[in-house]
Amino acid sequence: MVAIVLVIINMFLLIVFIHHVAISIQSDKIVYNITSTLTIHIKDKFRKNKKEDNVNTMPASLSFKDYESTYNFTNSVRSKKSGYLQSIDIDSLLRYAKEENLFLKIHYKPGDFAVEHLNMIEIYSFEPCSEKIKARISESIIIGGVRTPFQDSKYAIHQMVEIASRALSPGVNDPYTAIACIDNLTAVLCYLAEADFPSKYLFDDTETLRIINNPVTFSGIIDTAFNQIRQFAAGSPSVLIRLMDAFQLISTFTKGTDNNIFVVKHAEMVMRSAENNFEEANDVADMKKRFNALVNQSEQQK
Repeated sequence: MVAIVLVIINMFLLIVFIHHVAISIQSDKIVYNITSTLTIHIKDKFRKNKKEDNVNTMPASLSFKDYESTYNFTNSVRSKKSGYLQSIDIDSLLRYAKEENLFLKIHYKPGDFAVEHLNMIEIYSFEPCSEKIKARISESIIIGGVRTPFQDSKYAIHQMVEIASRALSPGVNDPYTAIACIDNLTAVLCYLAEADFPSKYLFDDTETLRIINNPVTFSGIIDTAFNQIRQFAAGSPSVLIRLMDAFQLISTFTKGTDNNIFVVKHAEMVMRSAENNFEEANDVADMKKRFNALVNQSEQQK
């Protein structure tokens, strides 16, 4: 009797396992899982209506050349190996730059690929820069063989774009999965349209400029999210039309800011792609109608 009960339980567990595997490999489920991870990281890194301690523009009374000419020596911290820049400890760099009276210029951001001996950080100092200082600054950089989502805001976006690009390949030809990716990326961009991005100029507590960073920007994220999809979708009217709908929706969140310029730029590229690749005149007319609505909406927001 016990054996029969165990067999029944095992059969039930096997059915549940097979059902779970069948569901987990479906494209919609994969897109949903990536979107959930992406949303968590994006909302953690980019807050809405948050006042930054460091503004995104240099004060009118200052300029980078003022700082550059003030310091007597220039040195570079170079990557020790090839790989992806996984993280930069900005807080530690800011404290150390104040302690040693340094000015730092960071050339790359997490997610960028670095080759061995690449100039990662420029050091400006009043005294000759010792190897100890270079080593201390070098310790703030982590380079690895793969990208990670820890500081790389575009990591999950690249995963979504990869799914959409593969779905649009001739061997798969699955526009519905690509459209699902576009819809989820649109939600992320709508959030980022109203979010605060990190400052390029970082000051210490004495209001002295210590670091010029290379942070992620709205234009960089929208390029990452939609450029490759647009290129692969050149021959797919349904996907390009959905892209245009996405830009029209994102434009309602940019509200006449500078970010709207990048939205219109992508809409223009999609429009040109449609004119060059659509064979049906009605599809082109449909696209023009949506594009003109987006342009008019953008003009009204100015």
